[in-house]
This record gives sequence, C-alpha cells and structure tokens, in this order.
Amino acid sequence: DSYALFTDHQLHNTGVGFEESMRKDPKSITVQLAPGIQASVDQSLIRSVGEEKENDLGLYEVSLNPMDRWKYRTPSLRNIAVTAPYMHNGEFSSLDEVIQFYNSGGAPNELLSPLIRPLNLTNHEHLALKEFLKSLTSNNLPELVLDGFAAPVGDVL
Repeated sequence: DSYALFTDHQLHNTGVGFEESMRKDPKSITVQLAPGIQASVDQSLIRSVGEEKENDLGLYEVSLNPMDRWKYRTPSLRNIAVTAPYMHNGEFSSLDEVIQFYNSGGAPNELLSPLIRPLNLTNHEHLALKEFLKSLTSNNLPELVLDGFAAPVGDVL
C-alpha cells in the first residue's frame, strides 16, 4: 500500500540527474566518510582519482522518450533515517541536505516535475519535518533484516 510505505511508486524529475548531465557540478561536494562524519571535498580532486561518469538520464535510458529524462522512482520513506546516502546517486549524506534541496525547489530544468517547487520552510518547519521523517524509522531493524533474509527470492506466490 502506497500510504503505508510513504511513496507514490511514481517516477519524478527532481533535477538530481540534470545538473550532472549538464555538467553543472558544484565546486565541492559533501562526502560521508562514516555514519555522522562528513567532509567537503573539492570536485576537481574527485575527478582526478575517479573515472568519468556516464550521463545520468533516468528513465530515458530505458524508454528513450525525451520527456523521461532525469525521472527516478520515488522510494519509500520507511526507515529513511538509516538509509543514507540519499537520492538515487547518493548525492546527499544527511536528511538536512535532502530537506534543503526540496526546500529550494530541487534543481530547475525544463522537465522538472510540477510537484517540485520551493517550500519556503522556516527553520522550525525544517526541524519538524526532519523529526517526522526520523519517526518513520522502525525501532526493530535487526529483526526486520533477519526476517528479510528468510524471504524467498524471486516471484513466488
């Protein structure tokens, strides 16, 4: 059920892949070194030790429909507090960064979902949203993980 999982199971363009595809990379990015430990790393340093990334075009890579560029499926918000890094490409290492991204209206582009627009949250609303998201995380994760390992793999009725 979509409501129980806190997702619409739909594909949306939030602009995440757009900036990379158009080479609008930020000068530095925040990298998660360990849980709760982040560092700001200059983008040129990352490029010097990594391979050139392929374009990140989302659903378009499968459909070849230009209207599908940068569309990605909305994941469940269940257990969101323990699933960092966030976004399909791991761009954000904290819930604060994700909230700020959506608060500013995503990454503008011609195919941006009409659902994505500046939220104009106050600091209090930002913190309240973060606490709500954290409340969607189960307090029995070890049991859920063990139960998940017991589940059959594949399409079993």
